[in-house]
Amino acid sequence: MRCCFLLFFGLVAVFVQIRLRQQRDALKFPDKFSVAYELCGTVDPQQTAVLNVTKERVVYGNPRVRVDNHTILTPGAVATLHIQTTAPPMTFHRYAANGCSVTALTNNLGVAHSELTCEVQAFYVTHTYDGGDGPAESLVHVSLRNLHYIAEAAVDSDWVLL
Repeated sequence: MRCCFLLFFGLVAVFVQIRLRQQRDALKFPDKFSVAYELCGTVDPQQTAVLNVTKERVVYGNPRVRVDNHTILTPGAVATLHIQTTAPPMTFHRYAANGCSVTALTNNLGVAHSELTCEVQAFYVTHTYDGGDGPAESLVHVSLRNLHYIAEAAVDSDWVLL
């Protein structure tokens, strides 16, 4: 009888500790989210342009992120930008977002790839084209997350056109 009482009391204590831990974690850690955006744009030589947000995909969570006039507004997250530039060969391009910037140089085929990571609140992406014989096209994939690691998205998750 005494053994059953101790076992029952131990199980209740474990259950209470687990519930208290879950409540504390819910208060301590905000809801985690990850959302992806696709930006694109065309810029003429010696010009700067703001890239247009064209697509959105929620990877996981319930993000409190919104787009207002091609500015992405978030309560605080880490943004990773994967940038592809198509322009005349050997031209310089500068991309900036929220004070972070990266410079890309197109190769002999007229293609450049870059990556930029920064912490953001509200940001938009600008493309500055330093010269060349024709316009430059940009394709940027933005991954916003408030986790310290990257979780893979499902292969069949759909993009939403904005």
